[in-house]
Amino acid sequence: MEVTSLLTKTNDKCLIASIEATSLLTKTNDKCIIASIEATSLLTKTNDKCRIASIEATSLLTKTNDKCRITSIEATSLLTKTNDKCRITSIEATSLLTKTNDKCRITSIEVTSLLTKTNDKCLITSIEATSLLTKTNDKCISALRLMINGSYVTAY
Repeated sequence: MEVTSLLTKTNDKCLIASIEATSLLTKTNDKCIIASIEATSLLTKTNDKCRIASIEATSLLTKTNDKCRITSIEATSLLTKTNDKCRITSIEATSLLTKTNDKCRITSIEVTSLLTKTNDKCLITSIEATSLLTKTNDKCISALRLMINGSYVTAY
């Protein structure tokens, strides 16, 4: 996928196929994991299964209940999730993820990222070459993974 993206919806399964480099976001129940975010990212949401597998320059995903819509946007995108509502509107080289209860918003991910968790509130403000966010129930862990001589070093 290049300047835009493709959405395939099957039941509660949503697939967007084409994000630039390497990042993985997995949400399962109250569990959120961001693993290795580089220039781009992979979003996987289980249960109401939404997967972004490869978005390059731009793309807009809107999911409301069983309704899915993709529109091409520019070099940036915003993801907002409220209950069964998911919207990506503008992702640049940077993005901010905010989770409050059933509300998730990505507004700007940079080259590096910081996770701040307060109760049901999660903020990612700057993800570096690769970064790991793990949310389990009301627990959030931010870890920065750096590759040194081909090996990953994790700093909490």
